[in-house]
Amino acid sequence: MSHYNSVILVGFASRYNFGTTASGVKYAEFRMLVVDRFTQKETKNYFNIVCYSGIADLVERFQEDNKHILVDGRISPQSDEYGNQWIEIIATQVKFL
Repeated sequence: MSHYNSVILVGFASRYNFGTTASGVKYAEFRMLVVDRFTQKETKNYFNIVCYSGIADLVERFQEDNKHILVDGRISPQSDEYGNQWIEIIATQVKFL
């Protein structure tokens, strides 16, 4: 059985951060709010999005807080030295809506 790691999110982007990795690759990080309106009670979910190279350039060029955005990517579990765990989305495509 093969495995498939893919996620598509549509929501609002904010809290942008830009930089360069130790190997010289440009990156962009931002926070994404996705509102789930399919239940009786509206649920807000926040995701950490990371993108690299050309996609990072695109995000830096068109960044704007609370901009409607579509992110296609893969799930990347993360943890730190204190045992904290979280999910990051590594974006393979970003579209500003």
